[in-house]
Amino acid sequence: MNSNFNQELMQDFLEKIIQTRKERAMIIATEQGMLERVAQMIDNAISCFQNMGLKMKTGKGTVRWWLTTTDAKVESYSSAEIEVKLGFACSPAEMKGKVRLTKKEAEIAAELQKIWDKSVRYGYFYDCEKFRDLAAKLSVLTHHLRCYKVLMYDFDLDNIYLKENLLAKHYNLGELSDETYNMASTRDLVRIKVLFG
Repeated sequence: MNSNFNQELMQDFLEKIIQTRKERAMIIATEQGMLERVAQMIDNAISCFQNMGLKMKTGKGTVRWWLTTTDAKVESYSSAEIEVKLGFACSPAEMKGKVRLTKKEAEIAAELQKIWDKSVRYGYFYDCEKFRDLAAKLSVLTHHLRCYKVLMYDFDLDNIYLKENLLAKHYNLGELSDETYNMASTRDLVRIKVLFG
Protein backbone atom coordinates (compact mmCIF):
# COMPACT_ATOMS: atom_id res chain seq x y z
CA MET A 1 0.00 0.00 0.00
CA ASN A 2 2.73 2.43 1.08
CA SER A 3 4.82 1.36 -1.92
CA ASN A 4 1.97 2.12 -4.32
CA PHE A 5 1.45 5.55 -2.75
CA ASN A 6 5.15 6.39 -3.08
CA GLN A 7 5.15 5.13 -6.68
CA GLU A 8 2.20 7.38 -7.56
CA LEU A 9 3.77 10.33 -5.74
CA MET A 10 7.04 9.83 -7.59
CA GLN A 11 5.20 9.56 -10.92
CA ASP A 12 3.37 12.81 -10.12
CA PHE A 13 6.69 14.56 -9.39
CA LEU A 14 8.20 13.25 -12.63
CA GLU A 15 5.24 14.46 -14.66
CA LYS A 16 5.50 17.89 -13.02
CA ILE A 17 9.24 18.00 -13.83
CA ILE A 18 8.48 17.16 -17.48
CA GLN A 19 5.75 19.83 -17.57
CA THR A 20 8.07 22.42 -15.99
CA ARG A 21 10.78 21.64 -18.54
CA LYS A 22 8.33 22.02 -21.41
CA GLU A 23 7.20 25.39 -20.00
CA ARG A 24 10.81 26.49 -19.55
CA ALA A 25 11.66 25.50 -23.14
CA MET A 26 8.66 27.50 -24.40
CA ILE A 27 9.71 30.56 -22.35
CA ILE A 28 13.30 30.32 -23.65
CA ALA A 29 12.05 30.00 -27.25
CA THR A 30 9.74 33.00 -26.78
CA GLU A 31 12.57 35.06 -25.25
CA GLN A 32 14.91 34.06 -28.08
CA GLY A 33 12.34 35.10 -30.67
CA MET A 34 11.82 38.48 -28.99
CA LEU A 35 15.59 39.07 -28.72
CA GLU A 36 15.97 38.29 -32.42
CA ARG A 37 13.26 40.85 -33.20
CA VAL A 38 15.06 43.44 -31.05
CA ALA A 39 18.34 42.63 -32.86
CA GLN A 40 16.58 43.12 -36.21
CA MET A 41 15.25 46.50 -35.06
CA ILE A 42 18.76 47.56 -33.96
CA ASP A 43 20.13 46.29 -37.30
CA ASN A 44 17.63 48.50 -39.14
CA ALA A 45 18.49 51.47 -36.91
CA ILE A 46 22.27 51.24 -37.43
CA SER A 47 21.97 50.74 -41.20
CA CYS A 48 21.59 54.54 -41.49
CA PHE A 49 25.30 54.81 -40.56
CA GLN A 50 26.39 52.82 -43.61
CA ASN A 51 28.32 54.70 -46.28
CA MET A 52 29.28 57.38 -43.82
CA GLY A 53 32.72 58.07 -42.42
CA LEU A 54 34.96 60.27 -40.33
CA LYS A 55 38.52 61.52 -39.98
CA MET A 56 40.60 60.27 -37.06
CA LYS A 57 44.05 61.42 -35.99
CA THR A 58 46.61 58.66 -35.56
CA GLY A 59 50.35 58.45 -35.05
CA LYS A 60 50.66 58.23 -38.84
CA GLY A 61 48.55 61.35 -39.51
CA THR A 62 44.88 61.81 -40.28
CA VAL A 63 43.06 58.71 -41.54
CA ARG A 64 39.62 58.73 -43.15
CA TRP A 65 37.52 55.74 -42.13
CA TRP A 66 34.55 54.58 -44.21
CA LEU A 67 31.81 52.63 -42.44
CA THR A 68 31.18 49.84 -44.95
CA THR A 69 29.17 47.25 -43.01
CA THR A 70 26.73 47.23 -40.10
CA ASP A 71 25.24 44.19 -38.41
CA ALA A 72 23.29 43.40 -35.25
CA LYS A 73 22.31 39.88 -34.23
CA VAL A 74 21.78 37.61 -31.24
CA GLU A 75 25.07 36.07 -30.13
CA SER A 76 25.49 32.49 -31.32
CA TYR A 77 27.19 31.41 -28.06
CA SER A 78 24.89 33.35 -25.71
CA SER A 79 21.19 33.57 -26.43
CA ALA A 80 20.88 36.45 -23.93
CA GLU A 81 23.19 38.92 -25.74
CA ILE A 82 22.93 41.04 -28.87
CA GLU A 83 26.15 41.84 -30.72
CA VAL A 84 26.50 44.94 -32.90
CA LYS A 85 29.33 45.10 -35.44
CA LEU A 86 30.49 48.15 -37.37
CA GLY A 87 33.05 47.48 -40.13
CA PHE A 88 35.36 50.35 -41.14
CA ALA A 89 37.75 50.54 -44.09
CA CYS A 90 40.52 53.05 -44.76
CA SER A 91 42.96 53.83 -47.53
CA PRO A 92 46.26 51.91 -47.27
CA ALA A 93 48.05 55.07 -48.44
CA GLU A 94 46.71 57.00 -45.43
CA MET A 95 47.26 54.12 -43.03
CA LYS A 96 50.91 53.59 -43.93
CA GLY A 97 51.89 57.26 -43.65
CA LYS A 98 55.63 57.51 -44.35
CA VAL A 99 56.36 53.84 -43.59
CA ARG A 100 58.38 52.04 -46.28
CA LEU A 101 56.48 48.84 -47.13
CA THR A 102 57.98 45.46 -47.94
CA LYS A 103 57.45 44.10 -51.46
CA LYS A 104 54.61 41.79 -50.36
CA GLU A 105 52.96 44.59 -48.36
CA ALA A 106 53.23 46.95 -51.33
CA GLU A 107 51.55 44.40 -53.64
CA ILE A 108 48.59 43.91 -51.30
CA ALA A 109 48.37 47.65 -50.55
CA ALA A 110 48.21 48.39 -54.30
CA GLU A 111 45.26 46.00 -54.72
CA LEU A 112 43.52 47.55 -51.71
CA GLN A 113 44.15 51.04 -53.07
CA LYS A 114 42.51 50.14 -56.40
CA ILE A 115 39.34 49.04 -54.62
CA TRP A 116 39.48 52.12 -52.40
CA ASP A 117 39.97 54.58 -55.29
CA LYS A 118 37.14 53.03 -57.32
CA SER A 119 34.84 53.17 -54.30
CA VAL A 120 35.67 56.82 -53.57
CA ARG A 121 35.16 57.74 -57.24
CA TYR A 122 31.66 56.25 -57.34
CA GLY A 123 30.64 56.97 -53.73
CA TYR A 124 29.83 53.33 -53.05
CA PHE A 125 32.10 50.71 -51.49
CA TYR A 126 32.76 47.98 -54.05
CA ASP A 127 34.21 44.54 -53.29
CA CYS A 128 33.93 44.93 -49.52
CA GLU A 129 34.56 41.23 -48.92
CA LYS A 130 37.67 41.22 -51.12
CA PHE A 131 38.92 44.39 -49.41
CA ARG A 132 38.37 42.78 -45.98
CA ASP A 133 40.26 39.61 -47.01
CA LEU A 134 43.20 41.54 -48.45
CA ALA A 135 43.30 43.83 -45.40
CA ALA A 136 43.47 40.76 -43.14
CA LYS A 137 46.50 39.48 -45.12
CA LEU A 138 48.20 42.90 -44.89
CA SER A 139 47.62 43.18 -41.14
CA VAL A 140 49.73 40.10 -40.33
CA LEU A 141 52.76 41.23 -42.36
CA THR A 142 55.79 43.18 -41.13
CA HIS A 143 54.20 46.56 -40.33
CA HIS A 144 50.80 45.22 -39.17
CA LEU A 145 48.84 47.82 -41.13
CA ARG A 146 45.12 47.52 -40.38
CA CYS A 147 43.04 48.94 -43.23
CA TYR A 148 39.88 47.26 -42.01
CA LYS A 149 38.58 47.25 -38.45
CA VAL A 150 35.45 45.74 -36.97
CA LEU A 151 34.24 47.44 -33.80
CA MET A 152 31.98 45.26 -31.63
CA TYR A 153 29.46 46.20 -28.97
CA ASP A 154 27.50 43.78 -26.77
CA PHE A 155 24.13 44.36 -25.15
CA ASP A 156 22.95 41.97 -22.47
CA LEU A 157 20.17 41.73 -19.91
CA ASP A 158 21.65 44.62 -17.90
CA ASN A 159 21.03 46.97 -20.84
CA ILE A 160 17.53 45.58 -21.19
CA TYR A 161 16.79 46.00 -17.46
CA LEU A 162 18.03 49.61 -17.65
CA LYS A 163 15.59 50.17 -20.54
CA GLU A 164 18.28 51.82 -22.69
CA ASN A 165 17.08 53.23 -26.00
CA LEU A 166 19.08 50.85 -28.17
CA LEU A 167 17.57 52.28 -31.37
CA ALA A 168 18.93 55.79 -30.77
CA LYS A 169 22.28 54.74 -29.33
CA HIS A 170 25.52 56.31 -30.50
CA TYR A 171 28.61 54.11 -30.54
CA ASN A 172 32.11 54.99 -29.36
CA LEU A 173 34.58 54.92 -32.28
CA GLY A 174 37.74 55.70 -30.28
CA GLU A 175 39.32 52.38 -31.35
CA LEU A 176 39.81 53.77 -34.86
CA SER A 177 42.66 55.87 -33.49
CA ASP A 178 45.84 54.74 -31.79
CA GLU A 179 45.84 57.93 -29.71
CA THR A 180 44.46 57.42 -26.20
CA TYR A 181 42.32 60.54 -25.90
CA ASN A 182 41.03 60.75 -29.46
CA MET A 183 37.32 60.40 -28.80
CA ALA A 184 34.68 60.06 -31.50
CA SER A 185 31.30 58.43 -31.87
CA THR A 186 28.74 57.74 -34.56
CA ARG A 187 27.54 61.33 -33.95
CA ASP A 188 30.70 62.44 -35.78
CA LEU A 189 29.98 60.44 -38.94
CA VAL A 190 29.44 62.43 -42.13
CA ARG A 191 28.28 61.48 -45.61
CA ILE A 192 30.98 60.09 -47.90
CA LYS A 193 30.64 63.05 -50.28
CA VAL A 194 31.41 65.38 -47.39
CA LEU A 195 34.29 63.20 -46.12
CA PHE A 196 36.03 63.16 -49.50
CA GLY A 197 34.91 66.64 -50.50
